[in-house]
Amino acid sequence: MGNLIATKNSGSLRLMLAAHMDEIGLMVKYVDDKGFVYFTTTGGWFDQTLLNQRMILHTTNGPIYGVIGSKPPHAMKEEEMKKPVKAEDMFIDVGAKAKKMRKKLE
Repeated sequence: MGNLIATKNSGSLRLMLAAHMDEIGLMVKYVDDKGFVYFTTTGGWFDQTLLNQRMILHTTNGPIYGVIGSKPPHAMKEEEMKKPVKAEDMFIDVGAKAKKMRKKLE
């Protein structure tokens, strides 16, 4: 995680520097044929907090704006509707076609 622990003997003076290293974030995995951006999580996310969140994808070509979505209720089976949606079943909709999106993410 990049933690650093160090000591220095300096007589009676003691100093402690502490920092929280658990960063949370999302990383793009791939763009599907419809242009939806699939991602993986890093850190400790509660998946349900992700749905319907506005997102900014930071790329070398500038920011790309989108919103996190999932399969719509009318396309779900009854059993699926009773369970929380997992992050692995979510995607970022940026309103673009796959070919255009892949080029922007390069």
